[in-house]
Parts: sequence; C-alpha cells; structure tokens
Amino acid sequence: MADRWLAALEVTNLRNLRQVGLAPGPAMNLILGPNGSGKTSLLEAIHLLAVGRSFLSAQAVHFISHGASKATIFGRIRTDSQEIRLGIEKDLQGATEIRMDGARLQGQAAAAEQLPVVLITPESHALIGGGPSERRTLLDWGLFHVEHSFLGIWRRYQRLLKQRNAALEQGSALEPWSEGLAAAGEAISEQRRSYTEALRPRLQETLAALAPELPEVTLDYQPGWSGEGGLLNALRASEERDRRDGHTRPGPHRAELRVRLAGRRAAEVLSRGQEKVVLSALRIAQLNHLRATTGKGAVVLIDDLPAELDAVHRGAFLRLLGALEVQVFVTATEEGLIALADSGTPPKVFHVEHGAVRSVL
Repeated sequence: MADRWLAALEVTNLRNLRQVGLAPGPAMNLILGPNGSGKTSLLEAIHLLAVGRSFLSAQAVHFISHGASKATIFGRIRTDSQEIRLGIEKDLQGATEIRMDGARLQGQAAAAEQLPVVLITPESHALIGGGPSERRTLLDWGLFHVEHSFLGIWRRYQRLLKQRNAALEQGSALEPWSEGLAAAGEAISEQRRSYTEALRPRLQETLAALAPELPEVTLDYQPGWSGEGGLLNALRASEERDRRDGHTRPGPHRAELRVRLAGRRAAEVLSRGQEKVVLSALRIAQLNHLRATTGKGAVVLIDDLPAELDAVHRGAFLRLLGALEVQVFVTATEEGLIALADSGTPPKVFHVEHGAVRSVL
C-alpha cells in the first residue's frame, strides 16, 4: 500500500465534470470510458490540485465549464500518520486560491510537496526526443522533492536572471547581478549533476526489467555554459553578446540532460514507441530514488496507457509500478487493461461517461 495517496477527490465545473466525486484506492485506479467522456479531465483535476496548473490548457477560461465562473477541486490526502485536506479554486480571470487544512497558501510549493505527481501522457515521448526544457523540468521535479534547499536556490536564480536581463535591456552595470547569478547557478548545476549521477544506475536497473532489448542508455548533464573558470567567467565573457541579444545566454536555464544510446542521441535512434519506453523507465527511476532518499511515494497519472506502450511493455511497466507501492491512475478505453493491472492488490475501477463517474469495483 502507498505511504501517501489521494483518498478522495471532488471536482466542480472542470470541463464536462460539473459535479463529481470519487474515493480512489491506494494502489491501481483504472478510469475507463469512451473518448471525450471526461477521463483525462479527472487526471487534469488531480494535476491542478497538486501542481496548480493544467497540463492541457494554460488559461483557466479554457478548462472551466461553460457557463461557470470558477472551477474547484478538493482532495483528501492520506499518509501513514495524518490526513491532509487540500483544495484549489480557479476563476475565469486566472485568479487562484489554494487552501490546505483550511489555511490559505501563498504558493503551490506546500501543496506540491504533500502530493508529488508524475504525469505521463501520449505527448510525453517528446521529453526524450524534443527540446531540453522538458528534461530540465524532469530534473528539477526530482530535486524539488529530494533536496530541501533546491527551491530556494532556484527562486533566487530566477530572480537574479530577471534582474540581469533587465540590466541588459537598460544598458546598466551587470556585475552586481552576475556575481549572485553565478553563485546560484553553480549551486543548481551541482545539484542537478549529482541527481543525474544518482539516476543513472536506477535507470539501467529499470530498463533491464522493462526493455532488456534496448542497448545501454546513458544520461549526461551539460550545465549550460562552457569554458574554464565557472559560470561567472562565462557571464563576463558573454557580456557583449548578451547586451546585443538582450538576454543572458550562459547558465543552467540553458542546461541539457543528454539521453544517449551507444553514444548517439536517443532521438536519432529510437522510434516513438521506444522513446515512450525510455521515458517510462526514467520516471520509474525517479520514483525509486524518491522512495530511497525520502521514504515518500508519489501519485502517477497515466493518460491513455495503450497509446504509451505496447502490451508487453505495458504489463512490465504496471508490474514495476506495483512493486513501488505508489498510487496510480490510468485512463483507457480497453477493459482488457484490468487483467494487466491486477498485480497483487486488485485495481479499483471507475467508469466515466458524459462527465459522470461511477465505481465499478
């Protein structure tokens, strides 16, 4: 059984989910129904509750139900020692109110800490073959949950980066911002590098179980600047170009996590399906590291599992998730997934149709 899980979910005015509630199980939860029924919207609601934003629409006006002025999601999180009440409300102007155990929160970090969420969608394969920003986000998600100092350093870096970029636009002195930016940037890069090194053996172990047919996959972190002497020297060397471009180039905001197979970029040699397999293995590796370093689990959201993995890898992936003892939500149209998900604890099954949810098992 998961050490923490979403024990209750209430959703009001999110897309076609006008007023629904469900009591998920602590292990596997299958959300079945035809396309357009509201299955993905349930995952979107959980993501909003934990992360504060939708993974489908940047603006609240696009996910608030037609004719409604706001969307509200409420959840009860159970841990080994307590129950936490968490709620979020978004209005048409994008204003957000977050409450935990009745107290209003000023930001999303406390909620995200209580409900770590891993999301896998049919578009997630782009994390392997696409641009570097998603891979940076993957690293930062892991560090947020295992390194207490990371969030503060990251916020300081973002603030100083904004100030240095403003100085570039105004033509003012850069050194007051460059020194602090370099110190924060090197701290971020060191944490990312250490985290990457910790993920490598866990990724290899996971791939051996999930996809032994693939050649060795390696991870290599590139900090976002080159040359000797650290980030401060790189910032000084780049000053003329930065002034010309109007923004700061060197730094961890341009870092890259390189995923390679036999020395070649993964995007050059992997099919889309294989990219999904490697992405799934990376997420399992992160969950293993989270458990090993903090003792905490996470909530895993998987939208349209058949589109993510073929039947063989699908079964292996679900068995690995079952061994991690995390709470999982899987959407699918296929009833046959129930048998694949039955790995010890029977799955809890929900059927969604026309925005209505009913428990099947």
